[in-house]
Amino acid sequence: MAEVFVIVWRRMADAPASDEVLPWIYGVARHVLANQRRGTRRGLRLVAKIGAQPVESDPGPEPVVVRRETDRVMLAALDQLRPEEQELLRLRAWEQLSSANIGEVLGISADAVDMRLARARRKLERLVTDASINSRFEAGGEQ
Repeated sequence: MAEVFVIVWRRMADAPASDEVLPWIYGVARHVLANQRRGTRRGLRLVAKIGAQPVESDPGPEPVVVRRETDRVMLAALDQLRPEEQELLRLRAWEQLSSANIGEVLGISADAVDMRLARARRKLERLVTDASINSRFEAGGEQ
């Protein structure tokens, strides 16, 4: 309910006339519930997918170290973005929302979402590339 009220408060300017506001609020609540259900289903699918993977007796250290280094670099780069850019990327990548849905969440057009996402992705890519290059130099991998 708190999320519904936050969205309603943020989008008060979009609210219809007073006699039509209750159905509009119900629509907002429906969207919030749908997003939560999608998130729950994705989580359950992920748990099932992880559970279905065979357990290796000894995967060896290299894949784990490489993955962890990549994760570390990506998360560090993501932390350097502005909060608005982080939210856009997370809504697209983690919540798998469309541009129209992200626009509805943020109160902007789908075209604005696409432009901001493109900028945020380019910035993130630059940060990851810079961090990867820097980590190679710090490790003494390239001179």
